[in-house]
Amino acid sequence: KVDLINQQMSDLMKDPQYAHQIKETSLYFKNFYKYNDDKYFYMPDIDPYEYIAETEELLDHGHIGDIEKDGYWYQMNALAPNGQRINVQDLHPLVLAWVYKIGKIFNPQTTVMQTSMYVSTIFASLATVFVFLVVRRFAGDVGGFFAALFYGIHPMILVRTLWGHADTDIWQILFMPMIIYFAVEMMMSEGKRRHVFAVLGGLAIGLFSFSWSQWYITFDVLLGAIGIYLITQWISELRSTSSGSWSAKAYITLLNHLPVLLIFLTFSGLFVSLIGVGGWRSFFDAPFVVFSNFAIKEAAYGSLWPNVYTTVAELAPVNFAGVIGAIGKMWVFIGLVGLTITFIRKEWLLSSITILFFLTATVSSVVAGYRFVMFAILPVGIAVGYGLGIAHRYLTEWTVKAL
Repeated sequence: KVDLINQQMSDLMKDPQYAHQIKETSLYFKNFYKYNDDKYFYMPDIDPYEYIAETEELLDHGHIGDIEKDGYWYQMNALAPNGQRINVQDLHPLVLAWVYKIGKIFNPQTTVMQTSMYVSTIFASLATVFVFLVVRRFAGDVGGFFAALFYGIHPMILVRTLWGHADTDIWQILFMPMIIYFAVEMMMSEGKRRHVFAVLGGLAIGLFSFSWSQWYITFDVLLGAIGIYLITQWISELRSTSSGSWSAKAYITLLNHLPVLLIFLTFSGLFVSLIGVGGWRSFFDAPFVVFSNFAIKEAAYGSLWPNVYTTVAELAPVNFAGVIGAIGKMWVFIGLVGLTITFIRKEWLLSSITILFFLTATVSSVVAGYRFVMFAILPVGIAVGYGLGIAHRYLTEWTVKAL
């Protein structure tokens, strides 16, 4: 029977009419997902259509929302007939609107949907640049290259930055490495460069707060890492010698970092207050709210009926083994080796503590839902870059000596 079926299937595939039907079916589905006289494709995801609607409202009448009631703006196309109260402070539709305006210069017939499809790809490429710069400072160009490559093409990142995926995940993917880079340069650079990076770090924090309500997690983790780094530096200086002059040097080391930290905190508070969701109050609450409301921990909403969140696969809980499997066992091993080696080098200590803090925070949040694995890709990717960069350095030196 099997041989007979295989023979009939082979004869069918050779039939020109069968090939024609395959082609026609393919064209049917391709054309079904096109619009504007079959020039453009629809977006493949659901959520971005809400952001497209907000962008069109922004372009049409200068703000998000259809009508204003009791001092709040409502979108009447959601939760009809009462509408849905929305947040008018949102970076995503603002960026989509500007990308549309720029795209319209080159193609006057383009649409908001079409230009929005490029946003994730463009900013994901920029995110890999910051990953490269973070690792390059310590592990050289090779380490930076592999870290950026890992971050850019890992499936957990790639699936959220493909062309056509105009969702808000891109802002977490972009701002986290950007903020780490500015913080490392702020603490490790010399002269006025430190002040420049402190201001840029504050601006990045402000923009992050404009795009994501849980921005404070990154902010708190970063402050914790810097605090531990300064304490270890202080203890190291104190233990280096028992003389009074060297003890004074330990305090001088801390005081040297104080101006840039004040600049960073001042500009972070300024930009969060001006453009962030929640204003100045959210900035002053940031160091404390993380303990009382780790917002990404909860995937299911008890007050919602029917609770569709419990059926969303990416919000299903995942255990630690699942986290390791999603990241990749080999990459986790290389990353741990690289991270361990970096703790030996004093000049790498800040970056090592930062990555360890981010890794701990992100892995602890990942158990709330599979989608949050993407937060762990950044610290693991940087650690992988360290490991491969160090391996390349020693291998090169060994090869030169052997020759």
